[in-house]
Amino acid sequence: MDHRTKPGLDSETLRGIVLEAFNRDHETEWQTLHQSVVRIIREKDLFPSEEECEKLGLDPSYYMQGKLNPQDLRVLMSVVWSLVFEGIIMPGRPKALNSGWPFLDLTPYGEDIVSNVKPSPYDQEGYLKELKKNIPDIHDDAVFYTEEALGCFRHGLYVSAMVMIGVVCEHALHILADGMAYWLPPKEANKIERLKENFKTAELVIELRKRIEPRKPLLKSDLGDIAFNILGLGENIRKTRNKSGHPTGFKTDRKKILVYLTNLPTYLEFAYSTKEWMYKQPSGTGSIPKKNK
Repeated sequence: MDHRTKPGLDSETLRGIVLEAFNRDHETEWQTLHQSVVRIIREKDLFPSEEECEKLGLDPSYYMQGKLNPQDLRVLMSVVWSLVFEGIIMPGRPKALNSGWPFLDLTPYGEDIVSNVKPSPYDQEGYLKELKKNIPDIHDDAVFYTEEALGCFRHGLYVSAMVMIGVVCEHALHILADGMAYWLPPKEANKIERLKENFKTAELVIELRKRIEPRKPLLKSDLGDIAFNILGLGENIRKTRNKSGHPTGFKTDRKKILVYLTNLPTYLEFAYSTKEWMYKQPSGTGSIPKKNK
């Protein structure tokens, strides 16, 4: 063990990269996988910069050469064996009758996993491409601020990333509010419109939850329950964004921002799909269902 340095890339990051490497080439061997991982890290510009190395107490010499340091290699090896134990990859190459290490191949279960892996926040181009594909009518502002959040995240500006994520979430709340304002009876719709236009976001969240709760039976499938969960997430992000955007001394970290960015596409997809469903209903018809006596 080399005690002179420590890993600059965590297991969560390397896991995503390994899965992407296997998605590109299902059959490989340890040395080729190592080279593929390094190539993807270079493509995504994920090696810590000299400034980041100084902050983290890392030896920058490996990264300046485009290499993993010894402890990164240990983490990479542990990720590979974790994926073996999970049944995603297996030692050997069955088609070539190579039955063990250093050859590696995806299991049938692993093939399903990697084919459904969505681009991570580290893959800005792929992330935005997937977002636009899943939400064809997404507003340019949502794309812009999401791109800003991804850029801040990749450069270690986590508080700035949080502010940008909060802006995107507020946009999503307004999209949901548009749908509700169209679908609800005029009196309730007008209140939502006023809150939205005056940027009363906290009150808007409360109002949306208040209007959705009694209308769950009217919403398709489990949309009502999803709405509550998403609104709860949005309110949590909004509060965190407010702390980030004011001189409170608030700090956050990479893992928290990674979680928010990973869930952000689902949040946006929900808001747009719900608005679309509501716009397909006759305007003003979303009255509270009458209870059977």
